[in-house]
Amino acid sequence: MLNLHLGFGYLVVVGAVLALFSPQARRIELYVLLVQVVAGAALWVMQRHGPPVLHWVLALVAGGIYAMANAFERRGRPALQVRGLLVLAFVIVAFVFYLGQQAVKAG
Repeated sequence: MLNLHLGFGYLVVVGAVLALFSPQARRIELYVLLVQVVAGAALWVMQRHGPPVLHWVLALVAGGIYAMANAFERRGRPALQVRGLLVLAFVIVAFVFYLGQQAVKAG
């Protein structure tokens, strides 16, 4: 199950890069991130060993930022503002992935 969660983590990071350039990828990224959070929660319940708190809190924050960027784009906010939110979400996703990698290494 940890390998599945790690595999989805790679998809989330690649999706975050694609979301910087494509509006369709942003919507898909939200769904992939949701599946990743559910898989992580299932892993947490099955193994009875949780990830670092920052790992799952920031993952939820990144999902909110993607939703906010989509809403801003639909409402006609400046493209630079939407792009700034997407870059922030990418940085958070990359940091969450790094935290997960370190947690796996620590055992």
